[in-house]
Amino acid sequence: MIKTIIFDFDDTLYTVKDNWKDIDKYWKDIICTLVGKKEEEKFFQRHKLKSPIHSNDVISCVRSEGYDINKFAEIVENKIYDRGDMEAKTMPNEFFEELKKKYSLYVVSMGRRKYLDFYIKKYGIEKSCFKKVISVYSDNHFAFDTKTPVYQKIMEEEKVKPKEILVVGNSYENDIKPAEELNMQTLLFNGDFNDIYSYFTKNKILDCKKFMRS
Repeated sequence: MIKTIIFDFDDTLYTVKDNWKDIDKYWKDIICTLVGKKEEEKFFQRHKLKSPIHSNDVISCVRSEGYDINKFAEIVENKIYDRGDMEAKTMPNEFFEELKKKYSLYVVSMGRRKYLDFYIKKYGIEKSCFKKVISVYSDNHFAFDTKTPVYQKIMEEEKVKPKEILVVGNSYENDIKPAEELNMQTLLFNGDFNDIYSYFTKNKILDCKKFMRS
């Protein structure tokens, strides 16, 4: 029986058409700001990062070369607001209000704290629906490159078994794989909120028929 539900943030609590279609350029701009144009080209030649470039890979490369991770984090935090004009679709707050009556709800994101606060406000997401909104990077000072330790901590704090936790996210590597390794239940989100509503209804987590759209 599910007792705790963990949601990812980007592309899960909200969706944006063509979100992150320019992800490679985004990371190259950040590295250019960190190391300079000439060194940026050498950086990507050395590491041969595959498209689409993954945030965890960039962080590992930055660490391996000894760059200041706090400076890197500040650049990421500033650059992210370049995407502030995106129009998003969100699940209604009523959905989360009903969920929280029966379950402990969490948001666990790789995004920085200020980034989460910015977009929660921008998209009108009711933060009070969630027991905690956790930034893996900010709240743990970039100690982790994975959500696994955060999932473990939530399990300990809630005093629940792995199978009593459901993790919902759009990224297999970031969201689902760490949960599967801990034997938690998972739902890989494909961008259609109806799939979440159908899953919750079918598995008797919450009757979501009224939220579904044709």
